[in-house]
Amino acid sequence: MSLIAGRPAFRQIQQIPRGIRSVHIENKVHDTMPFRTNGGGFGAKLAVVSIIGFGTPFFAAWYHGAFR
Repeated sequence: MSLIAGRPAFRQIQQIPRGIRSVHIENKVHDTMPFRTNGGGFGAKLAVVSIIGFGTPFFAAWYHGAFR
């Protein structure tokens, strides 16, 4: 295939798909979350999920006798 014949196909691959747009979020001081929410409530929920998610394997190991 010649270079001239291959270039239109190459350009067709390079086109940005329509319907997809870039998202730009302007982060300011004390406004770094990309959504409007109560920061304390979000932090509490994040802490609970993190503790349960990280602690479950250790609890399971203790329950099955790995730490006895």
